[in-house]
Amino acid sequence: MRILVVEDDDDVRRALVRTLGRDGHEILAAGSLAACRPLFDAAIFDLGLPDGNGRDLAGELLAAKVVGRALFFTGTTDPAQLAAASALGVVVPKDVAELRRMLRRIERGEPGKGRSET
Repeated sequence: MRILVVEDDDDVRRALVRTLGRDGHEILAAGSLAACRPLFDAAIFDLGLPDGNGRDLAGELLAAKVVGRALFFTGTTDPAQLAAASALGVVVPKDVAELRRMLRRIERGEPGKGRSET
């Protein structure tokens, strides 16, 4: 299982991570609520997935403040899908170099669509 542990006592948090990790769990640990929001600075979504649309999941994760920014790494040329995705985040064509440039901009804290506001 993947488990999030939010515990402010460093010793208790480390013990939980160690013990649960030995049991085979994948643990993400934080010492405060603020450290959990967002869990991920950015998330990369494809629009067309076999079981749905990445845009829908991005909207859910942004609203829940699980991710800070949504990037849509897509090859679609459908104007309606691209416009809907752009409303939530940054659309990056299927170009790894461009994706990497955008991630560097996010790391530098440059403003852009898809950043969760608190």
